[in-house]
Amino acid sequence: MVKVSVIIPAYNSEQYLRQCLDSVVKQTLEEIEIICIDDGSTDATYHIFREYEEKYNNIQIYTQENQGVSYARNRGIMLATGEYIAFMDADDYYYDGDTLKCLYETAKKENASICGGSLIYDWQGVMRKPQDEAMYFERASRRFFRDEAIVYGFTRFIYLKELLHKEKIAFPSVGYFEDPYFLILAMIKAEEYYVIDKAVYVYRVGTHDREVSYAEAVKVLNVMRDMFWEARNHGICKLQLVLGNQIIRSNIQYIIPYYDLNNREIVDLWDEVGRSIIPEIREQMTDQGRLFTSQGVQRYIQQCEKEYFKLRDVVTNSQNIIIYGAGRVGRAIVKSMEKDWGKKPFAITVTKLGENQECINDVEVTDISSWSAYKKEAVFVVAVLRKNETEEIRQILENMGVEEIYVPDCVKLMGYLRRKKVLKGSIIEDLVVKPS
Repeated sequence: MVKVSVIIPAYNSEQYLRQCLDSVVKQTLEEIEIICIDDGSTDATYHIFREYEEKYNNIQIYTQENQGVSYARNRGIMLATGEYIAFMDADDYYYDGDTLKCLYETAKKENASICGGSLIYDWQGVMRKPQDEAMYFERASRRFFRDEAIVYGFTRFIYLKELLHKEKIAFPSVGYFEDPYFLILAMIKAEEYYVIDKAVYVYRVGTHDREVSYAEAVKVLNVMRDMFWEARNHGICKLQLVLGNQIIRSNIQYIIPYYDLNNREIVDLWDEVGRSIIPEIREQMTDQGRLFTSQGVQRYIQQCEKEYFKLRDVVTNSQNIIIYGAGRVGRAIVKSMEKDWGKKPFAITVTKLGENQECINDVEVTDISSWSAYKKEAVFVVAVLRKNETEEIRQILENMGVEEIYVPDCVKLMGYLRRKKVLKGSIIEDLVVKPS
């Protein structure tokens, strides 16, 4: 009998796929099947799958034209024969070889439809414990979703296949933001979940980030609205509060570029999201509650614009700029420096170099240890989105004795850079041709 089916969708994932597959095939729980779905890759993804299929008899490979991760995962759910289902992203990996054994045995012992553990971040090869309590469990316990709602980290859980089939739980057909909705639907139907006091899943930071098009932003807002209504219809006030404080904070940057009073689709959808929130819950939200009004969004856009001009002043008034961060934010800042202000960074640095050393706009990415001599000669600009990473970088720089550290609000900065791109018309075709 297959105890756990591991579903791995992949699209052009050759860089990290072997580490992902190694972490699965080395699991001590022997009765597992590994369902690999190549979603129309154009790189070596399929060949790597085949390489592992030849070595291991519990790997099944399926191919399809590029239809998105939701379609691939839903196909995997229908193909799975295991008692429980696990989902793995092709650029992540399991924390150790006992992950699935611990989750499965605990789920059986506790009669749990959903069982999970803690998530660990892999940030450029450095392992980090999340600051968010919902991502890291200090003690094993049974939890009721009504009281302890969570919306992120669906891959650190295993799900009873019977639950998913019986309740027809599937991923929505969007290319982004599909996993929180799936997790919420599963948790609402299960009502409770069990957690173990063990790290189980490693999430590789930076590889999941990408641009969101106008059509995808529309789909995101539809899913966001549906999540708030699911919480409201089931009377789960805590879930609405969590959604307001977490989902909005991390996804507002994708909505801001397209918020245009002359183009009502995004504006009207945003208003629908706001109307789905119980007024008393909105009042309990932190600053996020203010965003659910037109005035609040307009103020936020102004704050994003100010963040951009503050960065401009730092860059133009400094001789040597060292960008700390080579991910999405770092790349965007480097591009703006050159395109908008005619300057190149003196250096681009990271805490630890990955396997493949690279360049950004002809500037080599280097290890932070290379720049200790410039602690008084340069302004270090911290270019990361997540607050815990920002604080760690600030601490590293302070320990180095760096005198000038600039920490922009990168969420607002990225929102403005995307909005600026839209306003210049570089993706105006997405605004003219509305999605069906």
